[in-house]
Amino acid sequence: MLFRQSTAKLVLRSLACFLALLLWPAGAVFGFELPRIYFTDCVLDRVQVPPGGKIAGSIALWNYEAAPASDLTLGYELSYGPPGAKKILDSRTGVPFALAAGERRSFKFEYWLPYKLPSRIQMGDGGLTLRVKVANSLGTVLAWTDKIIYSDAAGAFFTLDYLADPSSKNPGILSPGGSPEVRFTMTSPPDLRQGEMISKVIRYQTCKKGSESCRESELPLELDAASRKTIAYRLPVFAEPGFYRTVVRMVNKGSGDIVSNSLEYAWIVKEPQGNAQIHYASLDKDTYPAGSIASLRVGFSAVDWIIGADKELSVAAKILAGDGAIAGEAVKAVKMSDREALLRIPITKEADNPKASLILSIGGHPVDNYEFLAKEQEANSSEGQVKIPEPVLPGFWPLFFTRFSLYIAVFSGFVLIGAVVYGFKVIAPYLKAKKKLRSKKKFANKSAVNSGSLGALLDEFDEIEKRNKRFKSPK
Repeated sequence: MLFRQSTAKLVLRSLACFLALLLWPAGAVFGFELPRIYFTDCVLDRVQVPPGGKIAGSIALWNYEAAPASDLTLGYELSYGPPGAKKILDSRTGVPFALAAGERRSFKFEYWLPYKLPSRIQMGDGGLTLRVKVANSLGTVLAWTDKIIYSDAAGAFFTLDYLADPSSKNPGILSPGGSPEVRFTMTSPPDLRQGEMISKVIRYQTCKKGSESCRESELPLELDAASRKTIAYRLPVFAEPGFYRTVVRMVNKGSGDIVSNSLEYAWIVKEPQGNAQIHYASLDKDTYPAGSIASLRVGFSAVDWIIGADKELSVAAKILAGDGAIAGEAVKAVKMSDREALLRIPITKEADNPKASLILSIGGHPVDNYEFLAKEQEANSSEGQVKIPEPVLPGFWPLFFTRFSLYIAVFSGFVLIGAVVYGFKVIAPYLKAKKKLRSKKKFANKSAVNSGSLGALLDEFDEIEKRNKRFKSPK
């Protein structure tokens, strides 16, 4: 009886923990609640796709909030590998959109697979994972859904891996003027041909948050087939404080094709007072008449250990009308432990689809900023289409060799079909006639043999008959 009670308590506690995890908001990881946007449907027109092939899909989203959700983008992430060790192959983002309060909305989208993909041996049995996700322009992911697709390899594909040392993936915080080192391993495919590495380079692309320009650097490499090598490369100096992201890929220098998975590194160059960043912000309405109050919710967090939980910050917000004039503004002091701020902003001028401009400061020194529109142009329609750009086609020769195996397979198929048809129409009748001729010759020979034997036997009978007559005749 005691055992049954203990088992029942254990089951109830496990169920309670499961429900708590299920209902716990995703934003609790950051210390605040992210806007609740859910995928209610996701359909792809096919799951078997050739390299470079197009997938047409549709999704349905639901904004569960009583406030509009703006500055949203629909993007995707293509990866392979087991859970927890996914390798990113491709990542792109579509155009911005918005959802009205409580709105359910459908989208159609098109996505093209890269032309260079890992082999089945490299991918394993799990196929490729296409993650369709909704995020804001700050990179904060609000919702996602995964679909499994399958494709065949096209050309030699290289594998990049983080080192086992955790610092190789999370290098930490840098001082201004610092130059971080990127360390990882690279494995070439087993079917690599000699000389394949001559035109390959490792490309390092570094982008700063809030900046439209990125800087690139390249490192030429030479590897033998099925070799594994540890690579260390020191990036150029980071002079300005802020948030940086470095993406590492292997590229075919001649055609520009990406021929490996990508690795991503996050860098933080310290501000004098410390670093903090905005993760999301939302307005309660998309239109404000003069004399109304706008509610602006902002989620933020610290990104280093210099700032204590009691460190004071300030959030300054401006509401701009369509003509760019200030329709309202407010400043609120908050503590880092708050993680979220709610600003109530008096509106002095009518603003339809206003723009919100935010500045997060520490000790009066700005450390992050964010701007967004209350709604996007596409939010007025019940069904939209989010365009994800098609990848750039490779040059003629890379594309020719990429599809060379397909050409050979199709040509071989036609040759095989022609051979079968030719066999049935020409060779088969010839063999049949030849077999019939052989049968006739065999029968003729057998008849000739039989005829010769019968003649000899008749001659012998005649001789015997003559002897009998001579024996019986009287003298």
